[in-house]
Amino acid sequence: MTSTFEADNTPSMHVDYVPGARGHCVLAIGADQHGRKSVAVWQLGPTGDSGGAWVINFTDLDQQKGDLQKVVANQCGRCLVGWDSDGPAAVVDRLALYLSPRVVRDLAGSIVVIPDLLEEITEHRERYAAAVNAYRTTTKSKIVPLSWGQDMPGDLASAQRALTPRYGGSGSPVAADALGIAVSLKRAVRLWHDTEQARFSRSYLRSFGEPRALPPRWLGRLRAATNRSAA
Repeated sequence: MTSTFEADNTPSMHVDYVPGARGHCVLAIGADQHGRKSVAVWQLGPTGDSGGAWVINFTDLDQQKGDLQKVVANQCGRCLVGWDSDGPAAVVDRLALYLSPRVVRDLAGSIVVIPDLLEEITEHRERYAAAVNAYRTTTKSKIVPLSWGQDMPGDLASAQRALTPRYGGSGSPVAADALGIAVSLKRAVRLWHDTEQARFSRSYLRSFGEPRALPPRWLGRLRAATNRSAA
């Protein structure tokens, strides 16, 4: 049986659109709410807004192979996201029996990991902080340090604790796993938005450009995935 979920309990009111980038997706394998081995597919926009979610159990996969192929093929052109690359790669390998070689190549070649996003955000915060310090030497005005809405986690374990939601109850474990990664991505993107908001609030930091929806390297990976799929 195929179950379709609303991927976020609090739908966004803005359009999650960044030119040239389809967005992200999450794939997970585990037990559904009935204990059956299943695959969860979460579709996300460029900044992590939910676009749809599905759970398909392996028990009925022979009858629902077409559903799985359609849902997963629709993720082509998106980056497959996880906390590390091994998890998403293992899911793609497990599903390769049911998918076309092109879809497998597309997904396997478009894996991104949340720690890379956090690292890039940290780099930008450090660059902006250095620019504030440099500006301070040019003026007699009192220049206070940049204030972030939320500090960056210090290490991977701290990041996972800070960004991963906690779910209780007896729902679908595989859906909770996929949703956990989706929410972690969205929270990481919010750290970037906090960064850009703080930066743009200082007129002397606006030379870095208009506020951007995503860090440039991360956006480049999303666009590369979209371009590969279109080729």
